[in-house]
Amino acid sequence: MRDHVRRCVITWALLSATLHTFAATDATIESVRALTSAWRLAWVRPVPVARAAAAPLVVAAGRNQRLWIADQNAGEVQVYTTRGRQLARLKVAKRGVISALDFDRADRLLVAQQRRELRVPLGEVRVFEGISSSAGSYRMIRSRTYPKYWTGRSVAEEIELARARGEYTAFTPPDQLVMRGAAITPRGSVFVIVPVLSTMERFSADGATASTYMMTELRPWSPCWVIATRDGELVLGDARNERMLLMDTAGRAKAAWPVTRVGEQIACARPGRGWLMLDPRAHTMAWYGREGVSEGQQRLPAAYEAVAMPDARTLWLFDTNEWTWHEYQAID
Repeated sequence: MRDHVRRCVITWALLSATLHTFAATDATIESVRALTSAWRLAWVRPVPVARAAAAPLVVAAGRNQRLWIADQNAGEVQVYTTRGRQLARLKVAKRGVISALDFDRADRLLVAQQRRELRVPLGEVRVFEGISSSAGSYRMIRSRTYPKYWTGRSVAEEIELARARGEYTAFTPPDQLVMRGAAITPRGSVFVIVPVLSTMERFSADGATASTYMMTELRPWSPCWVIATRDGELVLGDARNERMLLMDTAGRAKAAWPVTRVGEQIACARPGRGWLMLDPRAHTMAWYGREGVSEGQQRLPAAYEAVAMPDARTLWLFDTNEWTWHEYQAID
């Protein structure tokens, strides 16, 4: 594998010109429409994996409305129908916490794991490919540890350097869990953030090359999550500056929004375009289209803490207090 370091050059004038307000104030939340004004609750079922085994909860929506959910205790990903019937179990090496599940347009599955140790490597990203239409036919086609770029210093030294740079946040120490720390683009490239170095790495779709984005012009910053939208853009959370960034896959920033408590937000790619942002504490969900165009905000009936969209008219929300899986369907 060829490793190289790529510097991400960003024009701050562009960011300033495209800066939008994202977080709603207490005054505006009262005027936000209820989720049920646009979405009908179709059913509620128990989460099919026990709380003790599935926490922290990591889910993804696969083709044919299949729920993919991590069993953290077993070190595997399980597949269920919407009626709760198990279809398959995909074994993953037990080398850390499963922190992200994601699909590309060819239905290749990304499974990211964080080791939560104060030593390198910090984790692994694995890509699985289906060899038939069956959910149980997935096989691993590549596996990479990260980070590929490392300074040679100890992790403890890097943590202190992050403090000195003003980039230390709750997400910096590698033994702190970072959910949604990796994503796969529609074309199959894998992106993973490295909070202790304030960098981002890219693994090519064929697994042949790895690149490191140093994010020089963004610093000081502290990445805390990343998703890939279905129209080929990256959305990242920056815990140090409490903002959300929209980037292309070459690492160029296109826009930025201030986001209160950005590390607590749960981002999810929407089928076809854009993304949504779930705020469990505020009980709200914001919708974004291409290029980050705001499409409104809705008030949620519960403190949902996980979300997935199997198609543009179906929304899955997960209540981790009641340990239930809720399906909403779009109202015509």
